[in-house]
Amino acid sequence: MRDAAADLGLTVDAVRKRVKRGTLESERGPDGRVYVFLDDGPDAGAPRSDTDRLISTLEEQLALEREAHAEARRLLAAALERIPALEPAAETRESPEAPAEDVGSGDVPPRRSWWRRMFGG
Repeated sequence: MRDAAADLGLTVDAVRKRVKRGTLESERGPDGRVYVFLDDGPDAGAPRSDTDRLISTLEEQLALEREAHAEARRLLAAALERIPALEPAAETRESPEAPAEDVGSGDVPPRRSWWRRMFGG
């Protein structure tokens, strides 16, 4: 089992569980030891069950997503470098609500707001 685990890149416990589930071909010898059969053919690295196939597919997708995420981060960093730094706002700004200097001193009476004209205020 140790040799099979090393060849498959698994732990001995993982090999035992796969033998128990029947996803790895094995045989118990006359000495009581369990012998795991590994294929040397073209399908030697292929997954043995649907679960293994699904895990392989998800690992491939995860690797692709990680590559895409790294590329997106690189592009975002490049875009942020091209944006100029914003200048701090001026300390003092005139408020639009600041009273004007003597508005009613001319011949034209001051204008009332539209809602005061409408509702007679």
